[in-house]
Amino acid sequence: MTSEQGPEVLSISTKPTANLGQDQLLSCYLATENQQNRLSEVTWEKKELQVYKYENGAPALEGQAPAFKGRVQLFPDAVTTGNASLLLRGVRRSDEGEYTCTIKSSAGQGKINIQLRVAAFSAPTFRLSDDVLIAEAVRWFPRPTVTWTNQAGEVLDANTSLTESSSGIFSVVSWLQPAGDHSLKMENDLVMALSNTIITGTAVSSRTFFTFSAAPSLFASVHLNVMVGLLCAHYLMVRGSKESWKAFGPPRIATHKPPIGAPHNNKKKNSMSQSEPTKTAEKAAKNAKPTPKSGSLNPRAVCKACKRLYRDPKILPCLHTFCSDCIAQLEPFSASSRSLEAAEGNRTSVTVLCPDCDAEVEVPLSGPAGLSTDHLALDEVFLETLVSEGPLGCDLCGEGGAESRCEALEELKAGGRLCRPVLCSLHAGQELRLFCRPCDLPVCLECAATLHREHLCCPTQDVVHLHGDRIRELVGVFLRPRLERLEESLQKVETSQRTLQERVEATANEIRAFARGYASAVESHCLSLLRRLEELRLNRRNRLQLQREQLQQALLDLAGGVEFAERLLSCGSDAEILSAKGVTLRRLTRLAESSLDPHPAASDDGGGIRFMPREPAGEVDGFPVLGVVSSKAVDASRCTVEGEGLRRGRQGQEGRFTLVCRDAAGEQMAGGGEHVLVSIVHTEKKNCTVEAAVADNSNGTYGVSYTPVEPGPYSVWVCVKAQHIQVRPAAPGPGQVPSGPRGEPASPAPVSPQGSPFALSVKRKMRHHGGTFHCCSFCSSGGAKEARCGCAGTMPGGFKGCGHGHRGHPGKPHWSCCGSTAEKSECLPQSVLAAVSPRGHLRTVEL
Repeated sequence: MTSEQGPEVLSISTKPTANLGQDQLLSCYLATENQQNRLSEVTWEKKELQVYKYENGAPALEGQAPAFKGRVQLFPDAVTTGNASLLLRGVRRSDEGEYTCTIKSSAGQGKINIQLRVAAFSAPTFRLSDDVLIAEAVRWFPRPTVTWTNQAGEVLDANTSLTESSSGIFSVVSWLQPAGDHSLKMENDLVMALSNTIITGTAVSSRTFFTFSAAPSLFASVHLNVMVGLLCAHYLMVRGSKESWKAFGPPRIATHKPPIGAPHNNKKKNSMSQSEPTKTAEKAAKNAKPTPKSGSLNPRAVCKACKRLYRDPKILPCLHTFCSDCIAQLEPFSASSRSLEAAEGNRTSVTVLCPDCDAEVEVPLSGPAGLSTDHLALDEVFLETLVSEGPLGCDLCGEGGAESRCEALEELKAGGRLCRPVLCSLHAGQELRLFCRPCDLPVCLECAATLHREHLCCPTQDVVHLHGDRIRELVGVFLRPRLERLEESLQKVETSQRTLQERVEATANEIRAFARGYASAVESHCLSLLRRLEELRLNRRNRLQLQREQLQQALLDLAGGVEFAERLLSCGSDAEILSAKGVTLRRLTRLAESSLDPHPAASDDGGGIRFMPREPAGEVDGFPVLGVVSSKAVDASRCTVEGEGLRRGRQGQEGRFTLVCRDAAGEQMAGGGEHVLVSIVHTEKKNCTVEAAVADNSNGTYGVSYTPVEPGPYSVWVCVKAQHIQVRPAAPGPGQVPSGPRGEPASPAPVSPQGSPFALSVKRKMRHHGGTFHCCSFCSSGGAKEARCGCAGTMPGGFKGCGHGHRGHPGKPHWSCCGSTAEKSECLPQSVLAAVSPRGHLRTVEL
């Protein structure tokens, strides 16, 4: 349907049938192609809902309906050629309905309506169990009917069970007593599946074809699937590099192919369809043997898993092909049951990892038999077998090599092309010699007499020229000129790429020169840092070695003295002990009074050596460099504590103090990261502790905060590297100003010289005044007799409060709650007020 004087918009199928949960291509394209006729806008709509919009060379999805977000796409490279087909992913039941494709171009506007039908269908799987042939299909919608027939076309008696899920999807199980080969037909208003079974011993082989009542023919539905693959391949190939062609080689082209649409002499040579593999190709693939020279084989004919020619090749959902046996040997990655969107049915499958791309792909529970066969791989296997003088099976008997019937075998090998008869998949040994015009597909004589008996069928050579002329027109009129334009454009792009590459290489040389200079400077700085580190190591090692020797000698002395004394006391007699007591006591006394501390501080383990990568380190050869090696180690005996919160605190209020870590020279550490432990424990109450928070300020200081709940004396432990800090009265050196947690100046508070643990005194919570700070109750209340005051003042005339110049008035402003004359003071408790005489003077004292 097009607009007046607008471009003609067509579709391969205006009534496609989509499989629930699968992807569906909605075809829409311009009937003719003109170089001057450029597409400016493509709009897909469904009942006034915007499905997808493509404008000015880019998607315009501002008004896109939420139900289609992330599920639809166009192919930009195809749009430029007049193809506006829409790919709908994960079809849902709600997607069913009428879609409108509108194309605007320089020649005008045109549109077409497409009625999408949604169904659920799956190919049945067959198996033999106790001499019963069982067919199972897991997904069908609407409700299907099942019919079994024999080779003569007679309907057979069978049992069928249909199970409907909560989402309306039917699972089908049908069985009968087998008597030869059978055909099974499952159909509903939208889809018909025709399966032909062949029983060999206990094995059952089958092949299933689908036809759609909403599509013009089986060929149209198959054509949609082919177009999806072509569009995706074209979209990826345009963005791929030419190296991919180098890696896989150009596609094979027949050398002596007859003109398109020309008649064929069937008596002399039988043609072969590349898309319909025959039994010979399958047999050659199954009998393939491993070859030691796999590099000489066509890579398209070799399985990447077993490195042999394909045997029954199957296509995984990631579009990689492997032998059926290879797929069956894959270990399950996970078994999952996934429900389709909107509860549209259950799909149980096994997840495996693709050996090629490591993608998680789903394989039906029926195994590799439920996957699609790669017929192109079978063609490549047949061609490889033909070229390599391998065994070629007979089309008629299926046993042994082909001999008398293949009269032109040697000529085929020399010609480099394949011309083999196309056999019917439903009737063994029957060639596809007729063409059904209503169904638009080739058929055999038996198909024409049974399945297509009411259709107009004619010999293939009578109609091939009609399709050949159309193909010839597309190639000669449209595709060949476009090919030349593409080659010209590609040449321009390659020239631009060379120019770009030259400019990039020149800039890259400048960057490399800069990088080499910078790398040389960094390398020199690195060597300098390593030399500094080695110096520190040698210095620390020598000190540790000296300490080790001193400790070993002290250990030997002590061990010898203790061993002699214990042996003397345990084994010696009284006389022996008394005779040796003099020398023994002198030695033991010297050991006990030795200046070497038997409990030395932790050895220098190099913990103070650290690399500070962000510290500026000057310049090397004109390049600024970063990173210094610091050898400072924190010394617990040199650390200091600053802040009033270390000595005094108040109940319920946060207290703070700052720990400053210093090295052995008393200099503040430049960074943080030390292990600091602060513990605050009540010295009079058991199980009464205060949680302390330690914040690393990354400048050598650590802020400590706490909030005591109970008043009283506390003991504060401050440890660095599991050692109590030994604080001496802090006295800033010349030009030194104590710093706070964030580097701000702070006044160091005097602390006890003995160091950790420190004594902390926490006072009770301050009592706030609940009255009024006034001169007298008479003035503050406006002369009210009932107004009271906490002072000792009284007034005659029935007044219960105080007044100026009357007895007991403190003579200055005071608080009405407690009588305190200090405005900024703590309110006296009721126990104190009750204990004081109303005529006393305690209330007039400034607290």
